[in-house]
Amino acid sequence: MSISIPKLPSDADALTAALGYAQAGWYVGPVKQGTKNPGSILGAAWPTHTSREPEVIASWFAGTNYGVFLHVGRSGALVLDVDSPSRVPDWLRAELDTTPFHQTRANVNLPNEQARGHHIFSLNGESYGNGISGFTSRSEAGWGDVRGSNGVIVVFPSQHPAGGQYAWERAGECPEPSGELKQRLRPAADNEVAASDREVQDFLSRYVVKGDVAERESEARIGTIEVSAARKVAEGASRHDTLAEHLAWAMDDARSDLLSAPAATVALKQWFDSEFAPGGTRRAKPNEGEFLGCLSWAVGQARAKPQSAVDARRERVLDVESEVRSVNDWVLDTLMAEITTQRTKQRVKDQRFVDFQHLMKEQDLSEFVVPHFLYEGDQALIYSQAGVGKSLLTLEWACKLALGSAIFDENTTPMTVLYVDQENPRQTLRDRLENMGFSDPNILDKLNTNLKYSLYSELHPLDTKQGGKDLVALAAEVGASIVIVDTTGSLVEGEENSNDTYISFGKYTVNPMRAAGIAGIYLDHAGKDLGRGARGGSAKAKDMDVVYQMTLKSDYQIRMVREKNRSNYEGDADVMLKRADNPLRHDLVAATTEARVQGLLQRAVALGLGPNTGRPTVHKALTEAGESCTQRQAAEVAKRLKLQGPSTVTEVLERS
Repeated sequence: MSISIPKLPSDADALTAALGYAQAGWYVGPVKQGTKNPGSILGAAWPTHTSREPEVIASWFAGTNYGVFLHVGRSGALVLDVDSPSRVPDWLRAELDTTPFHQTRANVNLPNEQARGHHIFSLNGESYGNGISGFTSRSEAGWGDVRGSNGVIVVFPSQHPAGGQYAWERAGECPEPSGELKQRLRPAADNEVAASDREVQDFLSRYVVKGDVAERESEARIGTIEVSAARKVAEGASRHDTLAEHLAWAMDDARSDLLSAPAATVALKQWFDSEFAPGGTRRAKPNEGEFLGCLSWAVGQARAKPQSAVDARRERVLDVESEVRSVNDWVLDTLMAEITTQRTKQRVKDQRFVDFQHLMKEQDLSEFVVPHFLYEGDQALIYSQAGVGKSLLTLEWACKLALGSAIFDENTTPMTVLYVDQENPRQTLRDRLENMGFSDPNILDKLNTNLKYSLYSELHPLDTKQGGKDLVALAAEVGASIVIVDTTGSLVEGEENSNDTYISFGKYTVNPMRAAGIAGIYLDHAGKDLGRGARGGSAKAKDMDVVYQMTLKSDYQIRMVREKNRSNYEGDADVMLKRADNPLRHDLVAATTEARVQGLLQRAVALGLGPNTGRPTVHKALTEAGESCTQRQAAEVAKRLKLQGPSTVTEVLERS
């Protein structure tokens, strides 16, 4: 995340300013007015407590008189603190003129004093230490200091210890330091490092062990760290301090290639969360950003270790483990075998088998979620060329399902819809809702309740195990009956042309959605050759229950062709929709086959159904007689039965 200095009103209070800094990418903290000590409020462990979470920031500053400090290194920044402007080298002065500038003597009228202050740079993954030891020549010394790594600066609207307030002379984006400046900066030392978010991400991606044996040993080491943490907390230790200590242990081991950093992070996050519960005298839940704060500190410590120390640690650990294994090698094998057995038993216990008595008593296994197009729990792929209007159609469906409005003249029951949109800007969404007639405040209240619209979601890729779990868990959390993904290609990480990508997508997302009983619509783009189906790997449709190709025949005519029908959908496989205005909507133009309607009409008359027979009776009589009849076909038959006077099948057919 890039950082900048926000333009704040001159009368901004500390809470407003702190929230503005956080939104601009900064980790912030509270400080006692008139001091520069970042631990004056947060304590000695302040590097693990800084935050950019609004809830945490509000808890610090609302109703208090604290000043604000910026956590420089953790935010991915570098600050040059100029105390003697006249001693700044010419080459550096030119560079400082390009940065945001924070005056530390804003209330003093002397020009030289007003030039004292902080110049802010943004770093691109590097970490530099505090101090100016790199400025070695006499001509370059004495101008000021460097704030890096775990450095902080106290900022507007805080009070300066010497009196008065700080002030921003220049705001805006923070540039990167030049190569000449970087050459004079020293690398961060072990005891002053808190990793930036980018550095944390890079570290977790880099330190992953591979191979069955290595993964097995990694799991055992992580288990040991978890047990140690749980034991310390049970003995009364601080949960926060214990987390920081054991994350540092885990990240050191990861740097030494002894365990996987991501797996250790997940395990310790789960342990930490499990230590909180309502009731009692301790906090009922972790603070927002608390875990990430400890993790950034732990990663910073691990990154700063010299390679010689890393190698020595690995050798020492492996030597000790070798001695232990030579005596008790069977212990680890037995433990891992027991863990595997217990997990297998749990999977068997959790497995749901079909109850055939219950199955045969179920009245209808094919209730529509979207009339004519999607059954409950089914998974559908809708693909088309760009610009045809896939998103328009499914947004209308989503809103009407959430409101319980009719779709194609058939009533629906209000339900929760989860819409994951990775394609459309906010303004486009707003315009479409307005054109569809969904701008009334009462309607918007209902949409807020039942339509959970996630715009540019941060879900893991859906062709990964974690991504599929994320989507199913999110749908379950909001109680969704249907999930719409717009579009599939934007939520996978594998190559679009690779069948492996969509085999994984089916395995991790489509099939678990079906197993959870949640219907799914996945929008996708067609390839250059529309006749060859959706763009990319042919396995896209493999796990779908129904696949629709959508084409634009004119500005207002849309053709929907059902290309796959695993769930035996009735009715036409080729239908036309009309896109109408005032409000923007889609109407069903042709959803019946004339020959089929004629056959059902003949059968209805043979069953004794007369001109006053309504659609429900027609549908019931025909289906009980063994006919396959959709609700729309039944409605068409009922309409034709209303013809007055005929008494024979022939007359009915002739009149129709």
